Amino acid sequence: MVNVINSYLRFHARHNWRGLQPLLKLFRGGNLPPLIRTRTCDGLWLDVDPNNYMDQFILNEGYYEREVLDALVPFIDNDTVLWDVGANIGLHSITAKHLFPSMRVVCFEPSPYNFVRLYTNAKLNSCDMALMNVALSDHSGYENLSVNIYGHHGVTSLRPWSHVKYEFSYSCRCETGKALLNQKVIPIPTIIKIDVENLEYEVLLGFQDLLEDSTLRAVIFEDQSSDKKGSAAYSLLESKGFFISELAPFNKDEKQEVTNFLAQRGAVSDCSTLLA
Repeated sequence: MVNVINSYLRFHARHNWRGLQPLLKLFRGGNLPPLIRTRTCDGLWLDVDPNNYMDQFILNEGYYEREVLDALVPFIDNDTVLWDVGANIGLHSITAKHLFPSMRVVCFEPSPYNFVRLYTNAKLNSCDMALMNVALSDHSGYENLSVNIYGHHGVTSLRPWSHVKYEFSYSCRCETGKALLNQKVIPIPTIIKIDVENLEYEVLLGFQDLLEDSTLRAVIFEDQSSDKKGSAAYSLLESKGFFISELAPFNKDEKQEVTNFLAQRGAVSDCSTLLA
């Protein structure tokens, strides 16, 4: 019966029929907001919010920002450790773990709402990953995290956007990547993906000398600066010997206000091949 309801709700949402919200409340009860279970193009199950832009794209197209996953693939082998900083609901990290089961994945997601969804989606797909409900930054301590649930949960940030109406805020634990490594809490990364709403530079500063360690092979990060090469994150990685290239959007219909970049050591590798 649950599968029948999910199939009906997915069909309803994809065709933008009126009356979806009452149906979601009826079938999903107390969930805030009500979620629909759908399959991605890689065959994974995710619980998505049809009112959220990113989730709606997953529901309709099967993925979101596929260029990020495609950029990860050339750097994955049996010894890969991926840090997904700002993991959100786990789309990239869960997919990578599913496609390459031998790799180790560490997810950082400070939003309590997103973290619960991340945990649920990982469990739904039997993905064994380290999940950390903390924010990475350039210092250890507590900061105020503004949390958005309705409309676009991806804009949750330690540096709130002026045009966004947030549902609530709370004192969020912040740690540096260097401190966690010194405490041997998690393994040293070979790949880092960072999506933290304009705080990428602070996250990178918190890694300290890790940025010079040859173990770290690649960093994929967002940049919201109008002058990409003048941004602090871009300049820092470049100064540490990384070659940086812009990732072209896989799906031209995605409305992206930011640009994704790949920073890698050594020669440029071909990241254009898509996963079958």
